[in-house]
Amino acid sequence: MHILLFFDVSGGEILVIVLFALIFFGSKNIPELMRGLGRGIREFKNATNAIQREIREGAEQVQQELKKPIDSQISKPLDQQIESFEKEVRKIESDINKDTNIN
Repeated sequence: MHILLFFDVSGGEILVIVLFALIFFGSKNIPELMRGLGRGIREFKNATNAIQREIREGAEQVQQELKKPIDSQISKPLDQQIESFEKEVRKIESDINKDTNIN
């Protein structure tokens, strides 16, 4: 019923569609046609749900990957972070001194 409201179909238009279906497909083929239509809609919904689930899982994986470096830095005490930073600065200074031959 919601589908019909989406297309803004009135009662008279529904009657014309039903009569057209009866004439074109016959009364014996309509149930089979509706079952096929129902299967198609169900498969479409399942595919849509699967795509949404994959997108959601991918987004969660990316979020976890981005969060790992932040969590590892947060979990370190501040003193260790400062010490690690100072070591990196000394290493860079040492590399610069070697490259420029300044002792």
